[in-house]
Amino acid sequence: MSCAARVAFLIAVIAVADIDSIQNHERSTDLYDLVISNGRVIDPESGTDAIRNVGIREGKIRIVSTDRLDGRDTIDASGLVVAPGFIDLDSYAHLARFSVQDGVTTALDIRLGTADVNRWYAEHKKILINLGVGVGYSLVREEVMGQTGRLDQDRLTEASISQLSEILRRIQEGLDEGAVGVGMGPSLRWSPPSWELLETLRIAAEQKAPVVTTVRDAIWRVTDVPAILSEIIGAATISGAAIHIPHLGSSGGPHIPRMLTMIERARMRGLDITAEDYPYTEAVVELGPLDVELSDAELQDVEVIATGERLNRWNLKAYSAAHAVAIAHNNWIEPFLVEVIKSPFTSIASHGYIDKEGRGHPRTSGTYSRVLGRYVREQRALPLMDAVRKMTLMPARRLEARVPGMHNKGRIRDGADADIVVFDANRIIDRATFKEPTFPPDGILHVLVNGVPVVRDRLVQEGVYPGQPVRASRK
Repeated sequence: MSCAARVAFLIAVIAVADIDSIQNHERSTDLYDLVISNGRVIDPESGTDAIRNVGIREGKIRIVSTDRLDGRDTIDASGLVVAPGFIDLDSYAHLARFSVQDGVTTALDIRLGTADVNRWYAEHKKILINLGVGVGYSLVREEVMGQTGRLDQDRLTEASISQLSEILRRIQEGLDEGAVGVGMGPSLRWSPPSWELLETLRIAAEQKAPVVTTVRDAIWRVTDVPAILSEIIGAATISGAAIHIPHLGSSGGPHIPRMLTMIERARMRGLDITAEDYPYTEAVVELGPLDVELSDAELQDVEVIATGERLNRWNLKAYSAAHAVAIAHNNWIEPFLVEVIKSPFTSIASHGYIDKEGRGHPRTSGTYSRVLGRYVREQRALPLMDAVRKMTLMPARRLEARVPGMHNKGRIRDGADADIVVFDANRIIDRATFKEPTFPPDGILHVLVNGVPVVRDRLVQEGVYPGQPVRASRK
């Protein structure tokens, strides 16, 4: 190479280096809409657990960096955890104001779902957090059959060939309209004949829609819980459907070890089955005629929500006939509950419940804070990274095959949706009670939905609605 050529080459190298330097400088000094600075960023996808600055623009995370970032607005997260916003696979739109204070940025109503998917989304346009819905098998069936109640207790009619065809047509229609999954509803409201169950799961499998199915919604029987789970596993194996079991702890009670073993063995054989739970030993149940079999001690553990009365032999029949909603106090199941929370295939979800009078379960506004406070910090039952993964990445991945947009949720990385929760790991704890089930937790300071602060300095912001619909692609 001649001297002139060498000089030209060196000039070119220096020029490229200068351009790279300028681009890197511009990247680190861009003005962002919002910067979260000096926080302990926890990203379960990459395994990141380090002090970083997060730059947000137009609802997206644009950079996660050790460099100083400039923004029109700044949140100082020094000494705080910066994590993906929590994704609740078992909640309802009307609970958003309560659950957002617990760090929830995306809530899905799949288990119960809706019979009219298009109408549901049309009615939920101005929303605080991201919302999505499943098509509800039990609701569709009730409309087609003109019957309500529990299939096993109320002796409902089996669907005729034409009725079953209509049920399946409407489930397909709901999926075509963008439902994120298929919800079977409360277990004792489906218990369908095997062919009806198989055909419902077949349609879900064809559409890559996860099926959310409860395995109990009454006081525990001696054998029915494993039996129902066995039926679901068998139907999923035949149909190829992906299955998700909600509130496994309250469903299983003393059967939890067996249920975990059954699910683990099914997964080892290739079945796509997962579960979730909330971190309370108390369960909300709907009473029914079978509950007359309870012992006197079991009755005393059941509290009717509407009146605060405990069940006894004198009031049991009336409350059972009315299908009253009650709380089953089961403090003795906590060791089983911990095993569910620790399981590698279970995520966290609230299964929120508040009635029209404001009565309900503290899990509505305390689920995520309770896991992080009681089971991560106090009991050290699982590491912080694992807990965050169960609240973010796991539920996002449960829906990704059906809803590709979930690839950008549950993560703190470039290009992800700026759904973020900022909390104090040393203080976070639930404070809701059965008397005040919507009381906000301690330790959650900021919540962002699509880059917009919806909780700032612990206060829900008024007049902001940055939530977006979570919806599968429509035909």
